[in-house]
Order: sequence, then C-alpha cells, then structure tokens
Amino acid sequence: MAPAAAIQHTSLLVGLIAVLGAAALAVFVASSLTSPIRQLTAAVEGIGKGASVAIPVNAAGETGVLARAFARVIDEANAKTAALEREVQDHRRTEAARDHYAARERLFSAAVESSNDAIVTKSLDGTITGWNPAAERLFGYTAAEAVGQGIDLIVPSDRKAEVHDILRRIGWGETIEHYETERLGKDGRPVEVLLSISPIKTPSGATIGASQTVRDITESRRTQHALRQQIEERRRIFETSQDLILVIDPKGILVQVSPSAETILGYTPKEMIGRNASEFLQPDDLEISREEMRLARRGQRAQNTDSRYVHKDGRIVTLSWMGTWSEPVKRYFLSAAI
Repeated sequence: MAPAAAIQHTSLLVGLIAVLGAAALAVFVASSLTSPIRQLTAAVEGIGKGASVAIPVNAAGETGVLARAFARVIDEANAKTAALEREVQDHRRTEAARDHYAARERLFSAAVESSNDAIVTKSLDGTITGWNPAAERLFGYTAAEAVGQGIDLIVPSDRKAEVHDILRRIGWGETIEHYETERLGKDGRPVEVLLSISPIKTPSGATIGASQTVRDITESRRTQHALRQQIEERRRIFETSQDLILVIDPKGILVQVSPSAETILGYTPKEMIGRNASEFLQPDDLEISREEMRLARRGQRAQNTDSRYVHKDGRIVTLSWMGTWSEPVKRYFLSAAI
C-alpha cells in the first residue's frame, strides 16, 4: 500500500502545481490583454482633457488594431486642427491687412479731397478716372462732368501732342516733375499750370494709369512777368542815366556803378567796382559823407549833400548826391549829379 500512497501523493502535488501554473498563466494573459485596453482608455480620456498620453499601437490582436486606428484618427484630427488654426491666423492677418489698407485709403482720400492742388487720375488712354474738388475749382468742371471724359477736355488744341507724349512716357514707368504748361478752363480761359505726374501701378508692377498734381501758376507767372519788366526798366534807367548811380555794401565797397561814371569821373564801372568808395572822395569831405550814410542807415530823411570827388585825371569834380539805405538787401543806393 505504501507505493500506491506515494503515487497518489505525487499525483496530487503535480495536479496542484499544474493548477497554480495555469492560474498564474491566466493572470498573466489577462494582464497582457487588459493593459493595452487600459492604456487605450487612458489615451482617449487624455485626449479629451488635452493631455499627452501614449497610445499602445504595438499591442497585439484586436486591441492593437483598434489602437492603431485610433492613432490614425487622432493624427488626422490634429492635422485638420493645425490647418484650421493656420487658416484662422491667415484670416485674422487678412482682416488686419484689410483694415490697415482701408485706414490708409481713408487717409489718402481725405488728403486728396482736402488738397489745395488739383489732383487728376487717368488711364493710359487718357480717360479721366479721378477729379478732386480742387480740380473742380481750377478748371470749372464738376467731377461728374469730367470723370469718363478724355483728358483732352482741358488741353489746348496745340498741346494735344504734348499730352500723348506724356502718357507714353508714363506708360514706360517714367515720373515727370515740375512740368510747366498750359491748360484750359471750362470757360475757355487759359490756365498756366505746373504738373507733377506719376505712374499708377498694380501690385505686380504693371503701369495702368497716371496720377497728376496740377498747381495753378497763372498769378505767379503774372507776378514774375511784372517783376522782370520792373527789373528791365530799372536796368535801362541805370544804364542810360546821366547821373552817377552807385550801389555800396555796408563796408563801403562799390558793388554796382552806372556807365555814366566814365563821363563824370573818367573811370569805367569795371575800374571802380570792388574798390572802397572813399578812394574817389576828396579826403576833406570823407567824414561828412560817412555821417550822411550813417543817418540814412538809421532811416532819417535823406538830403542833398555836396561832396568833392577826384577825377581820374586828377581834377576835382563837385557832385550833389543823395543816398538811401535798403535793409532787405543791406545796400546803400546813391545818386549823384554835377
């Protein structure tokens, strides 16, 4: 009976060991199966909370297939989210740029509308596309009358070739500055103008039109003409006067001498200019002449003064002279007669 009992005891022990091994194997298998599921569940919960959790993409079986599919969905979702965020940022930048350009456009429009100079825009074929209030005042046409018309509307017939040449140069991208010419008002009156013309370009750089600033210089031209006439008249008087006319700087240096000096003193103007006026005076009369010039500079009333001058041949010439001081040009002006 002893061997039978031993065999029975051994069988029981082996069975117990087998059961325990099977239980341990079951626990291990269950753990290996449930761990990826727990990781996958944690990843799903983490995605919802915005946390970063590893997805068990290397798991075996259906759990691994599910994990890899979930990872692909998450990657696609992240890619679409990033693309959407970029689109939102681009949209915001576009909106900001549009607002910026709109603000600039408003400022530009306000500047054009309030400008004292006429501002006219036109296409390259000469059609007027813009006409500000100053252009209305200058030429007499309202914007409604001018826009859509050819620029020849305000161009004299003898200046049309000039306009076509300007448009051709603008088409080449050239800028034209300070160009003096003539235009016509609605009533047919000629208007002397100063033009500054620039090309209007697209963002790509293509020239599509021209913008010109027009300044009325009619009155300025009239003033310049009158001034030139006065200068010419005075030059003629200066050159033909029988009296001696001298222009002296504050140091007493002669800066201008009339041609009559050669008749009166024997010196040509070239021989006298650059020398001190005192060199031609009799020394005894120098102090009284200086005193009269000081009085003139202080603005006191000028009076005729007799002074003796030395002729080129050495003889004494007595001249009655009157002087005045000009503060703007810092010069003495003297007129003397025998």
